[in-house]
This record gives sequence, structure tokens and C-alpha cells, in this order.
Amino acid sequence: MTGPAELTPIQRWFFAQGLVRAEHFNQSLVVEVDAGLGSGSGLWEGVVARLLEQHDGLRARFLRSVGGEWRSELSGMPESLPWRVCDLSSVPSDEREGRLLEVAEETQRSLSLSDGPLFRAVLFTGLGGEKDRLLLVAHHLVVDVVSWRILLEDLGTLTEQAVQGRELVLPAKSSSWQQWAARLKEEARSTATADELAYWSEQAEAPARALPLDGPVDDNRMSESRVLRVALGAEETRGLLRDVPAAFNTRINDVLLTGVASALGAWTGDDHVRVDVEGHGRVDLFEDVDVSRTTGWFTTISPLRLPVLSRAGLADGLKQVKELLRARPREGIGYGLLAHGPTDTNTGTGADFGTGTSLGRSAQVSFNYLGQFDSSLSGSFAASSGRAGPDWDPCTRRPYLLDVISHVQDGELHMEWTYSGAAHEEETIRRVAEDTLDVLRRLAEEAKRPDAVGYSPSDLPLSGLTQDQVNDVVSRLRTLPAWQSSSLPRPLEDCYPQTPVQQGLWFQSQFAQGEGIYHVQLILGIEQELDAEAFRESWARVTQRHSILRTSFWTTEENEALQLVWADLPVPLHTEDWRSHTTTEQRNRLETYLQQDRARGFDPHDTPQWRMFLARTADDRHQLVWSAHHSVLDGWSISLILNDVVREYGALIEGRHLEQMPPRAYRDYVSWLREQDLEQAEDYWRDTLKGVEQAAPLSIERHTAAGAITSSGASAGADGQAEFSVFFSDEDTERLHQLAHAHHLTLNTVLQGCWALLIARYTGSDDVVFGTVVSGRPSEVEGIERTVGLFINTLPLRVRMPDDSSALAWLHALQEQNVQMRQYEYSPLSTVQQASGLPVGAPLFESLFVFENYPVDKDDSAALRFDLTRSEERINYPLGVVATVPDRRLQITVQYDTTRFERDAVDRMVGHLRSVCSQLAGKPETRLSQITVLTEEERQHILQQSNSLHQQVPDTDEFDLSAFAEGARTAEERELLAQLVAEVQGMSPSDLQDRIPSASPAVDLSASPAIETSENHE
Repeated sequence: MTGPAELTPIQRWFFAQGLVRAEHFNQSLVVEVDAGLGSGSGLWEGVVARLLEQHDGLRARFLRSVGGEWRSELSGMPESLPWRVCDLSSVPSDEREGRLLEVAEETQRSLSLSDGPLFRAVLFTGLGGEKDRLLLVAHHLVVDVVSWRILLEDLGTLTEQAVQGRELVLPAKSSSWQQWAARLKEEARSTATADELAYWSEQAEAPARALPLDGPVDDNRMSESRVLRVALGAEETRGLLRDVPAAFNTRINDVLLTGVASALGAWTGDDHVRVDVEGHGRVDLFEDVDVSRTTGWFTTISPLRLPVLSRAGLADGLKQVKELLRARPREGIGYGLLAHGPTDTNTGTGADFGTGTSLGRSAQVSFNYLGQFDSSLSGSFAASSGRAGPDWDPCTRRPYLLDVISHVQDGELHMEWTYSGAAHEEETIRRVAEDTLDVLRRLAEEAKRPDAVGYSPSDLPLSGLTQDQVNDVVSRLRTLPAWQSSSLPRPLEDCYPQTPVQQGLWFQSQFAQGEGIYHVQLILGIEQELDAEAFRESWARVTQRHSILRTSFWTTEENEALQLVWADLPVPLHTEDWRSHTTTEQRNRLETYLQQDRARGFDPHDTPQWRMFLARTADDRHQLVWSAHHSVLDGWSISLILNDVVREYGALIEGRHLEQMPPRAYRDYVSWLREQDLEQAEDYWRDTLKGVEQAAPLSIERHTAAGAITSSGASAGADGQAEFSVFFSDEDTERLHQLAHAHHLTLNTVLQGCWALLIARYTGSDDVVFGTVVSGRPSEVEGIERTVGLFINTLPLRVRMPDDSSALAWLHALQEQNVQMRQYEYSPLSTVQQASGLPVGAPLFESLFVFENYPVDKDDSAALRFDLTRSEERINYPLGVVATVPDRRLQITVQYDTTRFERDAVDRMVGHLRSVCSQLAGKPETRLSQITVLTEEERQHILQQSNSLHQQVPDTDEFDLSAFAEGARTAEERELLAQLVAEVQGMSPSDLQDRIPSASPAVDLSASPAIETSENHE
């Protein structure tokens, strides 16, 4: 890669310093290499050449125009390599180190900004039996600490390949320096950068007391600089790297800056201090740019105002520093873009953010943490630097009065305090340095306290909690068994708001406590021998994989509904052996457990919100009851979990490691949900539900007074739900599939249409509303289909049925309506209810239609096989219909309130639904007004009654409805009669009453629960 390259902010900062000898501002290191590699074999020349080819930035040069403007360009490979060998064998042994240093200093001064390359390599040989030494020098404009790690890693790779005689091959290049620099210039013009101006102005212009001086500060040149080195031992360093992060979720910068701020504040007597913080600068700003293996000077410099707390409150101080660092936008890169961006940069706000923008003066103190290093070649930068003479020209003025540079070498923390020998005495700096170490030691001890509250708002960013609220929540959580039984220093992993649907489910289930509302029970058969420990471990791994399985619920003192994610929880599995019991006893025990489990329910504080009961019913047969509160899972998620358990169990049994991509966290969905535009959703629902009326009773409902005893013997005021399922035939199911496929409809749309028609006939309205359950998984969130949690939402589906529309055209319109509604699936039902304009408490709908289509990975050869025996869940609506297609046949499951519906009426309803489905599948072009709900058996029964009656009356032009009605002997016959009359003659039951003036109360057709009241039949 060659050609012009933009100057980056740090490079502009460098040229703005006005250094006397800008070409002598280097980084260097000396590393030992095996003398056996030789110096005359061409090996090293090939290695150096390959490094220059790979890393374009090393070939950069910088040119200055007549007007004083600097520009950069990347040159091609140089004619002669920046490489030399210095044989010291002829130099007396006691003078070799001096001669080596002379050559190193000469090399440091040899760089030229305009000529390039800004890189030199010198091999020192002849060191009297010692290893050779390799000197590497690069101008700081083209390298930083991370770059040295890359270069040293590549150096090791290339030398190994060269020694083995292999081709010199390096890993693929990442994005070029040119590309990075060009994108930074664009980013300097971005709105995101402009939005940071207020923040950085506050940080840079905040007042701070100057450092006390021991002498004049005028002569702050490199020649007057001194370095004081202090260190912590391995055990103390381990406390900072392990114990403090474990307790406070900190990074090493948080801890070190807390120590530095505390020591500087004690020195200056101020309650705040200002430091300029250097960062690595390799920030993920651009999705299409990868600089992981790119060399260059990426460093950022940005101001930071730090509080100084009393030594008694160091833990609070650490959390404050941590929060300040987390709040820094984009790790500080924006400050450089604003203060040292391109001179032509303008963000469109009217302010020029190019060079010269006033963002306050530099601080007097700079801070830089270089990272952790070891004794390997790629980790030897810290130990190998500073051994090649001055990296900077002695006449160069230092930008800061005090530089604090830290690194961890082989497990020990080292801090270098560089200061001006004219401005400060060594003892002064030593006192501040030792004070810093003392603070660090105290923080390590603070982390070991069992009552330390190590959480801060940035640990729980979605929660919106303040530090005081975090402290309050944590103090209350400490009393819970989940916390007290945990061996982890931070039992709480995350905290974020409950979704509106979760809040609604909890309200309903607690309002009907003990009734099993939204208590899900799956009864699964396991027809095989089972390794109990592997089974438990499988669930443990899946629990760790999906955070929602480690979630409980909490409400703050301010009534904020939160969900808590625990770091680790035991698998809630209880086992029993029922092999000694008969089949009948086992069945009774199972029903007893299910009833007790529903009555027990779940409390919001329960951890977790699910549990399992495993009963061994035979040597190779088990019954598993998996119970959960609906607020943590939906059907799709349950399927994902069971599939994961099957895979984990198989891997454990077979002794293999299971490689799986981590799933998208549920918190990402919660975050997405908070970003949605509720006002736009309200507008949609307000328009969709304009003029809607409250839910009308269905004609098949019981017509009994409250507390009256029905024919089935159940009290109309008693609470109870019943459920049953029916299967459509293979032929009927296939016809529905063919209808959907042939006309590009979903089976869900077809079945929704059938249900809408049925509800319309039962209410006598051509404008109906029923509840539908939507998946709620936003397609724009990548990986959402593999996320486990509660996504489904119950929303109203308003369906109008124009008489003159064909069923097919109407179904297409219904499908389009579903597509539009999908954009607003996140809408809370309470918001939708308000948008409807109905009075508070007026039901928008009272029936629910659900089409379930979950991912099921069924593998008969799997090591673990689940067979779903049945499922139990109580809904909060009088009537619910669930459609599924297991084993290629449509299954309809009806759950109904026994106080409002009799079983016979529900049976007839399912028959009517079959009839509507059959008519739509057979004649999709038919008009809606021609579709009847009557089954063929019902029509034949009425026709038989009609024929019998016609034999008794004369054949006249006008049919005698009175006589026809008198011939209906039973209530059931009268109900069917009313429906047939309504369909054939376009009458409502009340119309029929008018035509039968002599009808007695026994023939009151309008009161019959199965009468259709629609006036739109033909």
C-alpha cells in the first residue's frame, strides 16, 4: 500500500508541539536473539524486508510545505534496507556496552521525517559468547505499544520460518493505516463527534489546583527529566488484577487512576485533580475496518477530571472513578477528533472543530497504562525498552510536568514517575508514588471485605439505577437465599427493566394467585435409561448458556419493575423413584403433583423462575414435569431449551466437547424494546381501532344468572377452566396447506380468517376483534431467533368482513394487515387498550386465537429423547384456541371458562370451525356472505325435520314459519332451526320472532345460546 495518507489527531498533536528536532521522537527496544542465526546468511535482511512489506505504516514519511503544513505519504520499499550489522568482537569486552550505546544513540538520531523509512534495525554480534542483540528503532509517528507487540510477534514468526528454510509468510493483513486515517477524517465531521463537544469542554476546562513545586518549572526539557520507579510484589499485584475486579467489576485503569488521584489530591490539597489519559486508540468505530494487526500511532490523549475522596471512602472513590471512565464517550477518541482534527472539518453546527479549537489547556499530569507483559518475545517491550539511549532529543520540551506510566511485567506492577529534576525533588515524587501504592494496597484489602458493595450503575446500565438505588437493591438482595448460598463475590450478573408483557403477566398471575394463571407445565416422557448426573449437568450448562434461566424479578422502593440475572444458580431438579408403584398409582401421583405445583406457583423473588420434577416410573422410563412462569419463556424458547439439553446430554454421554455459538442475550431485546417509538405505535393503534366497540358476548355462552346452577351442575360464579383437543384429518389439513401454498398465504392467516368468520357469526357483527399472539421477535435484531426469553405479545386483531368480498381477497388483506401490525408487535396491551378509546374496564376482546409453530429438532437417534405427553397452562381469557400442526395433522386445543361455556357448546364450536375451514379450503373464491358455520350433519338434521313438517302442511307459495317452528320439539332442534333460517332467508332470530306471533316462551329462539344473529347471510 502506497500513496498519500491523512494525518490522524495524535499526529497533528505531535506537530503542534513545535519540537526543535521532531525527527528524534522515537520508541526503541533491544532484544536478545540466538547468535546461531548468523549475520551473513541473509536471514535477517529477509526478515526485515518482509516486515516492511507487511506493515505499510513503517514506510511512512512526513513532508512540510512552504506554508508550514505537514502531510504524510506511504512510500514503496526502500532501495536499501534500514538494516546493519555491528560486530563488536574487536571491541574490548569492557568497552562493548559503551560502544553498543553509542551506535544505538547514533541510530536514534539517524531518522529523517522526509526521507523515510522511519524504522531502523541493528544486529549487534561478537558479544563474547553472549546472545546477539537486536536493536529496533521506530519514530513514534509510526508505532505505539500495541504495534510493537505485533512487530515482535511477526519477528518471532519470520525468524522461525527462516531458520527452518520455509517461505516467509505472515497472517493476512488487517485494514491499512491509510484506510484508518481516512475514516478518522470522516468521523471528525460526524454528528456523533460534534455531540461530544460539551462533554470534552467540561473535562478540559474544569479548574484544578496546580502541582506544588520545589523549584523553577521553566526548564522542563528531556535533559532535565528524571525517572522514579516503584513496584508492587506479585501477591499484591494479583490482588489488583484478580480480587478488586472480582468484587467491583473494575479494569486496571479504574484502580490505578483511583490511586493516582488520591495521592495527587493529598499532595495538592484539592478535591479534584486533572490528568490527561493516554489510550490505545484502537476503538471499534467502523464495522468495515479491522486494525487488530495494523501498526501505527493509534494513541489517544484525552482529559479526565477525577474526584479525591477520603481514605475512609476509597471503595466509593473507586466506583466514582469507574463510573467516570465508563461515561467517557468512545474511550476518549472524540477529544482528539475535536481538538486536533482536520482544519477543514465542520460538522454542520456552525462551529469549526479543526486545529485551534479551544478545549482548555493540557493537564500537568499524564497517565498511561501500557498493559501486561511477559518474558516472551512479543511480550518483552516493557523490559526491552529504554536500553538504547534517549528516545527523545535532550532539548525537547516535555509536554507534561509529571508522567505516570505503569505496566505489569511477569505478574508485578511497575510504575514509572517521570518528572523534572529542576521542578521537583526526588523525595517529593517518591512520597506521592509510595502514597499511590498505599492506596492500591488498601483497595485490594477493601475487595476482600464480605460486606463490600461492589456494584455501580455501569454494571447494570439498562436498569437506570443511581448509585444509591444500586446500594439499596444490593443490600436487600443480600438477604435472599440465592445471594447467601452463592460462593461468588458478585452473585448478581445483571439487572434491567421488566418488559411491559412481563409486568402484565405478573400482575394477572398475582391477582389470581394459586389459580395457575400463566403457570406453564410440560409433561414429558423419557422412554430410555437415563444418566441422572449427565441429565442434571446438561441442564446446568444450558442454564449457564441462557441468562433468562437465571432470572428473577424485583420491584424497587420507587416501584420500578426490574428483572435480576444471577451469575450462577443450581439446577432446580427434584427426583423420585416410583418404580414400586402401580401404573394407576403413578398416574394419580402425577396428577397430585401437577395440582400442588400449580397451587404453589411462583413468587417474583423465586430463583429461578422454573423447576423440574423427574419421576422414574420404570428402569427405562421417566416422567419429567417442567414448570415455569410464563414471564420468562414462550413456546419458541422452550423448544430451543429442550433442543440445547438434548445436544448437551449427547456430548456428555459421548465424552465430546460441544462447540456452540453463544446466543444473543435477552438484555439485547430489552435494550431494543426501550428504543422503540411508542408514540408512533399509539398512532397506529388509534387509527386501527377507531370506532371499535367493546367485546360482545358470543351466542354460544351460557345464559344463566350469577350464582345459578347450570345443567351441568357447575355454579356460574365458580372459577374453573377446562381444556380439550381435537385433530383435523390428514385430508382436511392437507387442503388447508394447499390453500395457503397455492395463494401465497400463511396457514396462520387462513386459520385466523376462519376464526374471525366464526366469531362474526356468533356475535352477529361484521366487525370483530379477538386476541392474537404474535412472536414479538424483531427481525432487525440479529440472532434473535436463537435467543431464549419471553417475546410473545397478545394484541387485538380487528377484522372486518365486507359481504361482497371474496374469501380469497379478504384473506390476502388480512395477511397484509398482519404484516403491518408486525411493525408494532412490541406495543404494550395496556397502551393499545387506551388507544382504542374504550372506557376503562371495557373488554377489547375476550377470545384468543394462537397459531404455534416452534422449531423442533427431532432426532430418534439422539442420546436423549423427549416426548411431550401434554402441557398445562391457564390463560386469563374466557375462551382460547391454540392451533398447532404436530405430525402433519392440524390440532385445535380449546381452553375455556366453564362458568361461561358448556362443553357441548364448545364441541359444536369446534365443529363449526371445521365447517368454515372446509368451505374456505374448498371454494376460496366464494363470497364471505355465502359461508355458513353449520356442519353438514346439522344441515341434514334440520332438513329431515323440514321434510317431516312439509308432509303435514299444504304446499303454498309462502312458507309458514309458525308451523315450521312448532314442529321443532327440542331446544337443540330450535337452535339449529334458527341458524338455518338465518342463513337461508337472511333473517336474524329476532326477525324470526316477528314472523312467529304465536311463539311461546318455549320457542324463544333469540335466547337460544347457539343462534346466529348475523343479518348478512344469504
